[in-house]
This record gives sequence, structure tokens and C-alpha cells, in this order.
Amino acid sequence: MSAVVALAMLASTFSAPLNLPPSARVEVTVEQSSQEPRIMLENDGGQGYDQTSSSARYESLIERQGEGYRVTRTLLERRPPDGTSRLQAVTDAPPRLVYAADRDLKPLRIEEWSRFVSDMRAALKGAVRSDMDRQYVAMATSALSKMPPEDAAHGFLEAEMELAAPINAVFVGGAPVTSQEVFPSASGQDVKIPVVLTLERVDEARGVAVLRRVQTFDAKAMDALLAQVQDVVKERLGPTLTTPEEVKVKVESSETCLYEIGLKTGLPTRAECEHKTVTTPPAPHEPTTRTDRWVITQILKN
Repeated sequence: MSAVVALAMLASTFSAPLNLPPSARVEVTVEQSSQEPRIMLENDGGQGYDQTSSSARYESLIERQGEGYRVTRTLLERRPPDGTSRLQAVTDAPPRLVYAADRDLKPLRIEEWSRFVSDMRAALKGAVRSDMDRQYVAMATSALSKMPPEDAAHGFLEAEMELAAPINAVFVGGAPVTSQEVFPSASGQDVKIPVVLTLERVDEARGVAVLRRVQTFDAKAMDALLAQVQDVVKERLGPTLTTPEEVKVKVESSETCLYEIGLKTGLPTRAECEHKTVTTPPAPHEPTTRTDRWVITQILKN
């Protein structure tokens, strides 16, 4: 594409609306890696990091349903991080789940909730090898049965949430699209996180548009989110150990994703995301940084 054509496109309105067959089959591959600080003693010679990686491959059947979609996701294969227990591996990657999504394919809730909980219970029981395992299954299934299907969608469909973020975006004159992601709070004060989506370029030869998404959680927003999580934990699990009031930890987080969107289908074919979390404890301790990376690819099979 010539520079003149590129400038003309950026000077006008650009969009790649989602355009899928009535019943679309998509293969999704997720590769994830994490680098987090290792707790070390003062005489260990400084701070080290633990690194883990995992991968999973799914097939999703995407069917139109009203104004949105119904998606059936089936696990094809999974490589959990080293050291992951059998039970945790099942919890992290359910064999099958069905979810409702909006017009942008953003997961709204897990459907067939009773069946999902029952299937998870059966899968976990199949991995039991000891009394401790049985206790874990009882605790995990109890917590799961009390969880709203809407909350479960956020927990089990993290990759799908990331992939849905740029779908159906419209850019006018090449200007970034700004929005806010809203996290409801039990206090009634919603936590709003700014999101900026930018059209980087249009590659007609490859049939993709390249988009960049940046989301920043400042210390104030993170404090509000952490307080919200603590309230939910107390409500569902009862009183828990809390950090002494005088110990203050500042947490800041940011996420950047680079997407390739198919010009014909509007479906993200690739996403590369990096999430950094910086934790600053009270002096004299040094700040630590955790980095999580995802590479997610989608292939439309029909």
C-alpha cells in the first residue's frame, strides 16, 4: 500500500466490523509466560526471579444468538506451568465450557452453569490421589458453586477478554479511541480505568490492521480494586487475615497489547500482550516488578 493510500485511509473513518459465518469454528492458541520476584533472604545476594510458561489450544464454536453470540469452547491440549498440580491444571483449563458474548465477542457469563460446576467437580474428582486432594476438591467446588456466572467468565476466559477488546473499533481521522473500563465496587463507587486504542497501520498485502491497546492502573485505582477483592473474599469465605494497617504497599499496573485484525472478518488473528505490576513496599524494601506476557492466535477454520 502506497503512502498516499495509507494517509487517505487514516484521514477518513476506518473500521473492520466483525463478519463471521452464522456458525464459525475458530482454533485458539494461548502461550503465556510470567516472571515474578523470588522471595530471598538478605544474605542470598539480592533479588532473583522465577519464570514459568504454559500453553493451551482450544476450538471454539461461535454461533449467533440475539444481539450477541453463544460460544462453546473445547480444550484440545494443554501444557501447564512446571510444578502445577493435577488439580490446579484442571481448575485452570476446564475441558469444556459454554459462554454468552456480546456483539464484540466479549464474554458476559458462563452458560449452562449447573452443568459446568458438575463437569468441573467430576474432572477434579478424577484427579484425586489423596485426602488432601479431596479437601481441595471440596473447597474449590464449594467456592465455584457460590460464584456468579458473570464473575466466572472473567476468571476462566481471560484470553477471550483480551481478544475481544479491539473488535468493532471505529477510528475517525486516525485519532485514538479512548474509553474507560468500569469495575463495579461494593461501596457504590465504580473503579474506572482509562483505555487507549490506537490504529498503528493497515497492511493490505497481509489483509490485517495493526492496533495497539494501552491500559493503565494507577496506585489509587489499584487500591480500590484490591479493597473490592478483599470485601468479596470476606463476604464469601468469612474473616481472613489482613495486613496490619500501618503496612502500606503501593501497587501500580499497566498493560499493552498489539493486535492484528483481519480486514475481511474483523476477527483478531494475533495478540501480543504484556502486563507489568510494580509493587512498592515500605522502606527499606525495594520495589519489585512482575511481568506477564501472552501471545494469542486465532484461526478461522471455515
